[in-house]
Amino acid sequence: MRDQVLMQLVDKAISDPEFRANARKNVEGVLRAYGYDLTPDELGAVKAFQAETAGLSDGDLDSVLAGNSQRRQFAM
Repeated sequence: MRDQVLMQLVDKAISDPEFRANARKNVEGVLRAYGYDLTPDELGAVKAFQAETAGLSDGDLDSVLAGNSQRRQFAM
C-alpha cells in the first residue's frame, strides 16, 4: 500500500471542501473524477476510513484528518 497516496488524499480532503463533501457521498466516483488510481488495498483502506467517519460532523472529520496529517509529518 502506498502511504504517500493515502496521505495525498488526506491533504486533499483537508484543503478542498468540495472534494471532501463529494467523497463523503460517492468516494469511488470522486477518486475517479480526480484521477486517483488506487490499488484494491488502498481503496479498501479509504472505504474503511469512510465507514469509520461516516457519522462525524464536518468539524469532527476535519479534526480526524488534521490528526492523520500531523502523524505523517512526525513520521517523516
